[in-house]
Amino acid sequence: MIRKMQKNRRGVTLVEIMISVGIFTILTIMVITAMILYARSLQALHAQSKLQNNLTMLLQKLNFEMDEVVRISLNQDGDRLRFVYPQGNLRKELVYQDDDNNPATIGDNRLVLVEFLDGNQVRSTTLISGISPVGEDPVFNQISQPGRDVWELYFRAGDRDNPPSPENERVTGPGYQSHIARFALTPRNALTGS
Repeated sequence: MIRKMQKNRRGVTLVEIMISVGIFTILTIMVITAMILYARSLQALHAQSKLQNNLTMLLQKLNFEMDEVVRISLNQDGDRLRFVYPQGNLRKELVYQDDDNNPATIGDNRLVLVEFLDGNQVRSTTLISGISPVGEDPVFNQISQPGRDVWELYFRAGDRDNPPSPENERVTGPGYQSHIARFALTPRNALTGS
């Protein structure tokens, strides 16, 4: 009887344990890899959503400004649009700033709305950052329209190259994030004959 019990008692061999551990390790690596890829795709999706939201907010702000503006002009350097309002003591300027004069380094490139009251600067608000000119085109350009004051705002928001450089990814987030933005600005409140 004792012999019979010993014969039926079957243990787990070392080979079986090694196979089980190997299968468990492979499955664990697959699950962890899937989780990492999912987290990266969420980060890229968040960065893309943030970029789109920033462009939408910029468009809304410019749309609001155009309700009051009577005239737009470009400075000599071509890096700022001047908005003239019916109140003579109020002026705003939309400024393209590139601190290092290198459009390829997008971390310091931004559009800023600078407000002046009685000739004194009272506020400076960054509307969007991480931008650059598209090719050789200027960020601000006047569009020929007979009898209309029309200005074009044309820039790339986000990465300049695909795949993005590590410097750009620190600004825009992981993955390739880029949009070409092209807006036409015209004062809705333009004074006739001015």
